[in-house]
Amino acid sequence: MTCRGGFETRPCACRFVMNPSRPFDLPAFLRALFLILSAVVYTALLGPPALVGCFLDRSRRCASFFQGLWVHWLLRTNGIHLRLEGMENLKKDQSYILVSNHASLLDIPALISAAPFPVRVLAKKSLLWFPSEGGESVCCRLCKTVMA
Repeated sequence: MTCRGGFETRPCACRFVMNPSRPFDLPAFLRALFLILSAVVYTALLGPPALVGCFLDRSRRCASFFQGLWVHWLLRTNGIHLRLEGMENLKKDQSYILVSNHASLLDIPALISAAPFPVRVLAKKSLLWFPSEGGESVCCRLCKTVMA
Protein backbone atom coordinates (compact mmCIF):
# COMPACT_ATOMS: atom_id res chain seq x y z
CA MET A 1 0.00 0.00 0.00
CA THR A 2 1.33 3.47 -0.81
CA CYS A 3 0.35 6.98 0.23
CA ARG A 4 0.76 9.94 -2.04
CA GLY A 5 2.39 12.93 -0.38
CA GLY A 6 3.06 15.81 -2.75
CA PHE A 7 4.84 14.50 -5.83
CA GLU A 8 6.48 11.47 -4.31
CA THR A 9 5.10 8.06 -3.50
CA ARG A 10 6.20 6.60 -0.21
CA PRO A 11 5.20 3.58 1.88
CA CYS A 12 2.21 4.21 4.10
CA ALA A 13 3.09 4.61 7.77
CA CYS A 14 -0.21 3.23 9.02
CA ARG A 15 -2.04 0.06 8.14
CA PHE A 16 -5.26 -1.48 9.28
CA VAL A 17 -4.69 -5.15 9.99
CA MET A 18 -7.37 -7.50 11.27
CA ASN A 19 -5.94 -10.18 13.48
CA PRO A 20 -8.48 -13.00 13.61
CA SER A 21 -6.33 -14.98 16.04
CA ARG A 22 -6.63 -12.24 18.66
CA PRO A 23 -9.77 -12.76 20.76
CA PHE A 24 -12.23 -10.06 21.70
CA ASP A 25 -10.82 -8.10 24.67
CA LEU A 26 -13.80 -7.77 27.00
CA PRO A 27 -12.01 -5.83 29.81
CA ALA A 28 -10.75 -3.20 27.35
CA PHE A 29 -14.22 -2.92 25.83
CA LEU A 30 -15.79 -2.46 29.27
CA ARG A 31 -13.22 0.21 30.23
CA ALA A 32 -13.95 2.14 27.02
CA LEU A 33 -17.69 1.81 27.60
CA PHE A 34 -17.32 3.11 31.16
CA LEU A 35 -15.22 6.03 29.90
CA ILE A 36 -17.89 7.01 27.37
CA LEU A 37 -20.73 6.62 29.87
CA SER A 38 -18.91 8.68 32.51
CA ALA A 39 -18.27 11.40 29.90
CA VAL A 40 -22.00 11.48 29.07
CA VAL A 41 -23.00 11.67 32.76
CA TYR A 42 -20.48 14.40 33.57
CA THR A 43 -21.52 16.37 30.49
CA ALA A 44 -25.16 16.16 31.59
CA LEU A 45 -24.24 17.33 35.11
CA LEU A 46 -21.82 20.11 34.21
CA GLY A 47 -23.23 21.22 30.85
CA PRO A 48 -26.18 23.30 32.09
CA PRO A 49 -24.18 25.34 34.64
CA ALA A 50 -21.42 25.81 32.07
CA LEU A 51 -23.94 27.19 29.55
CA VAL A 52 -25.34 29.59 32.14
CA GLY A 53 -21.79 30.63 32.95
CA CYS A 54 -21.13 31.37 29.27
CA PHE A 55 -24.08 33.77 29.25
CA LEU A 56 -23.12 35.54 32.46
CA ASP A 57 -19.32 35.59 32.32
CA ARG A 58 -17.81 37.19 29.23
CA SER A 59 -14.24 36.61 30.50
CA ARG A 60 -14.80 32.86 29.93
CA ARG A 61 -13.32 31.99 33.33
CA CYS A 62 -16.51 30.17 34.27
CA ALA A 63 -16.35 28.02 31.12
CA SER A 64 -12.69 27.24 31.81
CA PHE A 65 -13.57 26.23 35.37
CA PHE A 66 -16.25 23.78 34.23
CA GLN A 67 -13.99 22.48 31.45
CA GLY A 68 -11.25 21.75 33.98
CA LEU A 69 -13.68 20.19 36.45
CA TRP A 70 -15.15 17.93 33.72
CA VAL A 71 -11.67 16.76 32.70
CA HIS A 72 -10.58 16.22 36.32
CA TRP A 73 -13.66 14.11 37.09
CA LEU A 74 -13.33 12.13 33.86
CA LEU A 75 -9.66 11.25 34.34
CA ARG A 76 -9.98 10.53 38.06
CA THR A 77 -13.10 8.36 37.75
CA ASN A 78 -11.48 6.25 35.05
CA GLY A 79 -8.21 5.86 36.97
CA ILE A 80 -6.12 7.70 34.40
CA HIS A 81 -2.88 9.28 35.61
CA LEU A 82 -0.78 11.51 33.38
CA ARG A 83 3.00 11.62 33.39
CA LEU A 84 4.07 15.06 32.25
CA GLU A 85 7.47 15.92 30.84
CA GLY A 86 8.76 19.33 29.80
CA MET A 87 6.19 21.39 31.69
CA GLU A 88 8.94 23.82 32.70
CA ASN A 89 8.99 24.98 29.06
CA LEU A 90 5.38 26.27 29.23
CA LYS A 91 4.98 29.69 30.79
CA LYS A 92 1.61 30.96 32.01
CA ASP A 93 2.09 34.43 30.52
CA GLN A 94 2.55 33.21 26.93
CA SER A 95 0.17 31.83 24.32
CA TYR A 96 0.63 28.41 22.75
CA ILE A 97 -0.95 26.20 20.15
CA LEU A 98 -1.28 22.68 21.53
CA VAL A 99 -1.95 20.02 18.90
CA SER A 100 -3.58 16.66 19.47
CA ASN A 101 -3.14 13.73 17.11
CA HIS A 102 -6.38 12.05 18.31
CA ALA A 103 -4.66 8.74 18.99
CA SER A 104 -7.25 8.07 21.70
CA LEU A 105 -10.47 9.44 23.15
CA LEU A 106 -8.44 11.13 25.87
CA ASP A 107 -6.08 13.34 23.86
CA ILE A 108 -8.01 16.56 24.38
CA PRO A 109 -8.88 15.91 28.05
CA ALA A 110 -5.21 15.12 28.67
CA LEU A 111 -4.15 18.40 27.02
CA ILE A 112 -6.68 20.37 29.05
CA SER A 113 -5.58 18.67 32.26
CA ALA A 114 -1.88 19.18 31.61
CA ALA A 115 -1.97 22.81 30.48
CA PRO A 116 -1.10 25.29 33.24
CA PHE A 117 -3.35 27.89 31.59
CA PRO A 118 -6.94 28.02 30.26
CA VAL A 119 -7.36 26.10 27.01
CA ARG A 120 -9.45 27.31 24.07
CA VAL A 121 -10.48 24.85 21.41
CA LEU A 122 -9.98 25.29 17.68
CA ALA A 123 -12.54 23.42 15.60
CA LYS A 124 -13.51 23.09 11.98
CA LYS A 125 -16.32 25.50 11.03
CA SER A 126 -18.36 22.75 9.39
CA LEU A 127 -18.68 20.99 12.77
CA LEU A 128 -21.08 23.71 13.92
CA TRP A 129 -23.76 22.20 11.72
CA PHE A 130 -23.03 18.58 12.67
CA PRO A 131 -26.11 17.23 14.45
CA SER A 132 -25.33 16.06 17.96
CA GLU A 133 -27.40 14.90 20.89
CA GLY A 134 -25.46 16.90 23.46
CA GLY A 135 -25.77 20.25 21.70
CA GLU A 136 -22.03 20.73 21.35
CA SER A 137 -22.54 23.14 18.45
CA VAL A 138 -24.63 25.41 20.70
CA CYS A 139 -21.91 25.24 23.35
CA CYS A 140 -19.28 26.10 20.74
CA ARG A 141 -21.19 29.23 19.73
CA LEU A 142 -21.86 30.37 23.29
CA CYS A 143 -18.38 29.75 24.65
CA LYS A 144 -16.72 31.35 21.62
CA THR A 145 -14.83 28.33 20.32
CA VAL A 146 -12.40 29.43 17.64
CA MET A 147 -13.72 28.16 14.32
CA ALA A 148 -11.40 27.73 11.33
